[in-house]
Amino acid sequence: MRRSLIVAVLALLAYFILGSSVSSSSPSAFDRSAEGLIGVGEPLARIFTQSCLWYALTAFGIMAIVTAIVLPTWRGRILFAVIVTLATWQTSDALKVLFGRPR
Repeated sequence: MRRSLIVAVLALLAYFILGSSVSSSSPSAFDRSAEGLIGVGEPLARIFTQSCLWYALTAFGIMAIVTAIVLPTWRGRILFAVIVTLATWQTSDALKVLFGRPR
């Protein structure tokens, strides 16, 4: 448990360092070196983006709740998944606003 907490704190620290460094600076040479990849992964990025829009997450949540009703042995897991999804969704939105990087 202690090791997991340390890893989580380090990951959060790295996230804030990265977020603050990219939110207030112009693109670096590393960023500019990837310009040849612009547009290459766009179809896949659209699929990932659309799968996390509110209506998709709501549909997945409703399906999960129905599954929890039908399969009582899965209730704990599904409740955990729904709560974590809601928490990470709201945290992601708040951090996008904090770093001025909305999508």
